Amino acid sequence: MVDSSVSLKKILVPTDGLVHSVKACQYAIGLAKITGAEIIGVHVLPNQVSRIFEERRHLGEISHDYAGQYRKEGEEYLRQIERLCSRERVRSRTFLVEGYPPEEILKVAKKENVDLIVLGVRRRSSFERHFGIRTSDKIILNADCPVTVINTPW
Repeated sequence: MVDSSVSLKKILVPTDGLVHSVKACQYAIGLAKITGAEIIGVHVLPNQVSRIFEERRHLGEISHDYAGQYRKEGEEYLRQIERLCSRERVRSRTFLVEGYPPEEILKVAKKENVDLIVLGVRRRSSFERHFGIRTSDKIILNADCPVTVINTPW
């Protein structure tokens, strides 16, 4: 039985720019069109990656601004969410944050008081099944709101 008092006002969609994230966004947009919810897009720049590249660039070990490149890619992933939402006339806002992805995604979810997180995931490889917890697992286990998982085969 569905509780008719449940309403969706804000739906969080984390993105890494890959196909499974786009599928999750499309699903979230479908829900938003029905409920009038706003889509909150988030992309996390892993802080250890940025720090390593900046240190190496500062020391002259590398000349390319990889951290800046990652930031630009993250901004593009978020623009992709904005374009998808705009096309369907769904309100959206986006956040580009830096840190440990599961923690930062959950922080944005809490700060924005989201009603639902829609996660796009790909099926696990046998290595992943045996040796690791993924970002999606940590979000599912620690979120203060419901999490919908959109599974893609690749």
